[in-house]
Amino acid sequence: TYSTVSCNNCFYVDPANPTIYIPLNHFGQIEYDQGNFTNGDYAGTYTYTGSNNTITGVNTARHLAVANDNTIYGFASGEYFGTGDANTLIGSGQGENINGGNRNTLVGAKSGYQLTNGNDNIIVGVSSANNLVDGNVNTIVGDYSGLGLTASSRNTILGTHNCDSLDGNDNISIGYNT
Repeated sequence: TYSTVSCNNCFYVDPANPTIYIPLNHFGQIEYDQGNFTNGDYAGTYTYTGSNNTITGVNTARHLAVANDNTIYGFASGEYFGTGDANTLIGSGQGENINGGNRNTLVGAKSGYQLTNGNDNIIVGVSSANNLVDGNVNTIVGDYSGLGLTASSRNTILGTHNCDSLDGNDNISIGYNT
């Protein structure tokens, strides 16, 4: 059963169901029995099935469809996130199009912005790996690092502006602007 909850400055807990609602102005459709926590205008608006998700921020995970155990925090984080489990997104506008990606950690504004189907990636830093679409098992740490990656896997990249043009597999790169 879907319902619409809309209020200003309200706090709602339904003791019969494990979902807590703390909307700012408009909340949208949420299934009441899935154990999800949402907070923010339009956060989780179209969450249809999925459980144990924590969604906080304006326009955050608006289109979360079938997803479990995700933590998504920040303005427009994972806005078009469709499916995927056990992902952590912290920052503004990252992981916008995840649809099938699992166990990814994205921290920093626009980090992993294009990531769609990648799994087991750790991406930390402003705009780091923001062109990566389908890569797996990458560790990328540093602002604007890994900008050349699109479908690359098993890379370790550490340092700011590192690997701006690299798009390949099984690389290790450490340093600034290398």
